[in-house]
Amino acid sequence: MKYSILVTLDARVETQDAFYWYEDRSEGLGDEFLRELEHCYSKLRVNPMANSYLENSPILRHMILHRFPYTVIYIVVEHSVNVVSVRHTSRKPFL
Repeated sequence: MKYSILVTLDARVETQDAFYWYEDRSEGLGDEFLRELEHCYSKLRVNPMANSYLENSPILRHMILHRFPYTVIYIVVEHSVNVVSVRHTSRKPFL
């Protein structure tokens, strides 16, 4: 079974901010960030339970991107993955 991915407005804004930051550094790097994020979402569609919970949270899970210092924070609800944040790893993971 594949899970659906739902991305909150806050997570979309964080993604857009990261895209523009990387694109300002080097043309095309923002697109590479988005491809890496989509690869993460593809993995979450198949097996969102494979990732660990955030410290001190019984419901929030996270998956770290491989190439970029970002983590996707999400909640699994029935057959969907609700992405609540796409955060730089230097930021506190607490929402």
